[in-house]
Amino acid sequence: AFSEPETQIIRDLFAERNFQAVISYHNYSQVILYPWGYTNQPTAEDQLLNQIAADMSGLMQSVNGNIYEYGQGGADLYLTNGDMTDWTFGTYNIPSYTLELPPIDQEHGGFFNAEEDIQPTFNENLPAMLYLIDWSVQNFSSGINPSTRRERRYGPRANLRDKSQYGREARDGREDKDTTQNSKLRANEPKTSGVKGKTIDIGSKSINVRKYSPMVIKEHKHKKD
Repeated sequence: AFSEPETQIIRDLFAERNFQAVISYHNYSQVILYPWGYTNQPTAEDQLLNQIAADMSGLMQSVNGNIYEYGQGGADLYLTNGDMTDWTFGTYNIPSYTLELPPIDQEHGGFFNAEEDIQPTFNENLPAMLYLIDWSVQNFSSGINPSTRRERRYGPRANLRDKSQYGREARDGREDKDTTQNSKLRANEPKTSGVKGKTIDIGSKSINVRKYSPMVIKEHKHKKD
């Protein structure tokens, strides 16, 4: 593992930063995939990952009408070993997605998209990307803390449910009071993901990137618990 300098850079970057979500862009197939990829067995967070993918797909379709199928990579597409999103989800337990860009198949261009497809593809992916950022910020990023608490709250042993719960406590001011360092981090932290309003304008359309409440998504995932 991490035998090449490129993968070592990614590994070290994740160790140094507090990433909240991952999208790994590829082409082609026009699908949204989530872990696991190395096995057809689902993760413990399968329902939550599926719900977020469904919402992203809906936002993308609302731009140009293109349908992005979604599902677990190892179960719904094919098995892959050493995939980045398996590693980021398995190690850091953050929402991680592989997004296969258009076209759907090789007959429609395969790996070689036409130049005129670049802007429309960007336009339909932007709302989904902003939505995932917005979801992650609302659920996780208010919990940025010194290293010991970050490990306890955000390390590989913490699950998405714990991190979402702590994010709500932090936003409500109910987290444990900490050091000046912690206060400085929180003071410098952006309050939103950059999606402060409910819509973004893409061409002649206004797309609602908060069509689905992050809290409703989490409650949908855990309502059976």
